[in-house]
Amino acid sequence: MNILKIEKTPEFLISFAGPKSTSALVALPILAFLSVGALFTETLVNDASQIQLIEMSAVALVVSFGYFLAFGKLINRFTRTGSVSRTSWLVILFFTTEMIRTLFLGWEVLQQNLADQVQWDYRIVAGGLTGVLFFGLRSVVLNDSTRYKVDRNQLGEVQEKLRKSTAVTQADLDKNKNRIINEIRSAVNQALRSVVDESTTNKENTKLIVNELVRVSEEVVRPLSHELFSDKFAMPIDGEKKQKRNFFGFKIFKLATYVQPFHPTTTALFGLFQFIGLALFLTSNPVNAILTVLGFTVWIFAILFLAKRFIQPKLVQINIFFRIVIINLVFWLMSSFLLLDPRLPSNLMLPRSSEIFLYLFVIGTIIPWLFAVYSAIKFARSEILEDIRQTNEKLNWSNARLGAKLWAEQKKLAAMVHRDIQGALISTALKFKKDVESGVDPDTAARQIRELVEGTSKAIYSEIDFLDPRAEVEKLNNLWDGIFKISVDISAQTNSKILQDKVCLQTVNEFISEFATNSVKHGKASLGDIKIEQVDEKIIKLTMVNNGLPLPTQITHGLGSQMVLQQSLSVVHENLPGGGVYFAATIPIN
Repeated sequence: MNILKIEKTPEFLISFAGPKSTSALVALPILAFLSVGALFTETLVNDASQIQLIEMSAVALVVSFGYFLAFGKLINRFTRTGSVSRTSWLVILFFTTEMIRTLFLGWEVLQQNLADQVQWDYRIVAGGLTGVLFFGLRSVVLNDSTRYKVDRNQLGEVQEKLRKSTAVTQADLDKNKNRIINEIRSAVNQALRSVVDESTTNKENTKLIVNELVRVSEEVVRPLSHELFSDKFAMPIDGEKKQKRNFFGFKIFKLATYVQPFHPTTTALFGLFQFIGLALFLTSNPVNAILTVLGFTVWIFAILFLAKRFIQPKLVQINIFFRIVIINLVFWLMSSFLLLDPRLPSNLMLPRSSEIFLYLFVIGTIIPWLFAVYSAIKFARSEILEDIRQTNEKLNWSNARLGAKLWAEQKKLAAMVHRDIQGALISTALKFKKDVESGVDPDTAARQIRELVEGTSKAIYSEIDFLDPRAEVEKLNNLWDGIFKISVDISAQTNSKILQDKVCLQTVNEFISEFATNSVKHGKASLGDIKIEQVDEKIIKLTMVNNGLPLPTQITHGLGSQMVLQQSLSVVHENLPGGGVYFAATIPIN
């Protein structure tokens, strides 16, 4: 049973270009934050007052946000989620959204005569790079959190199926046994009542009674046996119960404080792209500015690398409150580079104001935390996917195991009803006829029939013995003597394990018998090799090869195929290059 679909799209594209990439949740918080930052940075290049900046920033926010939603709607309509084309258009969307905000703000500055000129090259490069970085990171975090929630719900569904499958299937098995017993008891008791109520001296009446018993045998018991052979038990899973949920945000944030809170390379590159626009276009000395930016990049990398090397391994042992404090101190230390040398802000044309430094510290805290949250989501999702995989294996094992048990019970019941019970009814009918004709009291004569019904009830719930695999192969070799010969390879330890599990033993023997029958009947084979091995604590593997005709292109699945599929964890059958057929199946062992 396959629960999860295989994702062929690269992981990055799924995270970056997922369904939430054009959501208002991606754009609005970031545009609002950057608009607040504009209140500080715009004072570098114009003479606008705070009131004017607030008004212009608000209008620029509305314009850029509307553009993001409109362009995003077109992307959603004409591109496929996770595709390369969608990713390309999203990069354009992210780049142009923040660029439009900054350009619109510059245009407003010129319209209101607050500056003589606006450096459009700086606004295009800095705004575009900021948009790609901020929106892209936000999109990745949002999409991964959505995928995590979906996977978590799926885990709950699979676990619920695993819980219900055993109970539901076993209930069906017991229900079917009771149905068989009640059908037989009802039919036989009906015949017995006619015996007790009618005169037994009438030979015509005796003949009718005997005929009634024979009818029970032919019309009730025989169809039941055929039904048992042909029908598989369904395993309904109804009323899915949702898994009890933990608070998503707190769990992820807790993981973010110790799984991988420090990302030296990614954060350093992020900082480099953030300040490259300043270094190239908004400074009087680009060489000094570039050196400053490179120094800042190295500083970020060094601080986070040391934190990752020496602090991160110890975080899991620390109280969560102190983890948060320690991580924030590292991020603040990383952001303090511009405070170390009085000349550094001037190299980037940044005023030494508390607002600017506060803004940089906020960015220097939020961005690394987003990276930490992203790592926490990936970690949590990997745990969920592993749980799904393990639960899926358990469900597959449980279904195959129950299928094997059901098939064993069905075969036992069918054989018992078809051979033992049917034969007993006929023989009892004949004996009953003889007793009645001899003058035996009908109640006494009917006692054997009552005993038969009661014995049937006990027999249906009793265990049945099977041959071990070697003896089964020997029996088949005797059956097909001179026509088909089988060799078997099984270790003493594996044989002993199989003998301890009656259901597994039944399945192994069924598969061997089915292999022999199909090899002769359909493949005209003369030789067969069977290998039985325990490949896992709870899995037996059967490998069977014959020298018969190749399998047809279109295989018709009959009763034998249903039996194999119902009891197997996996099945492989293919034609061998040199002739013959290869068959392999894994089955559960308890």
